[in-house]
Amino acid sequence: MYLNKTVVNSLLRSNGSQFVTVFFDGKDGEQRIYNGRCNIRKGLVQNERGRKQSRTLARHGLVPLLTREGYKAFRSDHVKELRLRGSVVKPSKG
Repeated sequence: MYLNKTVVNSLLRSNGSQFVTVFFDGKDGEQRIYNGRCNIRKGLVQNERGRKQSRTLARHGLVPLLTREGYKAFRSDHVKELRLRGSVVKPSKG
């Protein structure tokens, strides 16, 4: 069971640039864990090419995350658990 993507997006937006841990299912169905920060602009190209990449990610429901290995992305509609600001957010059972 996954978290609602609007809930995920609003939590990440309200979290600002603080660290977050995301548990999600990848394309192959394997569970993955990313730890990093959202809403970071460091290293991103601030021109038309960068804006086009940003729109493409958003159109496909991908959220960019800055990790130690660089930028990675995950689908907001495949998130199983979020850990941010000392709390754990999981989908309700039901």
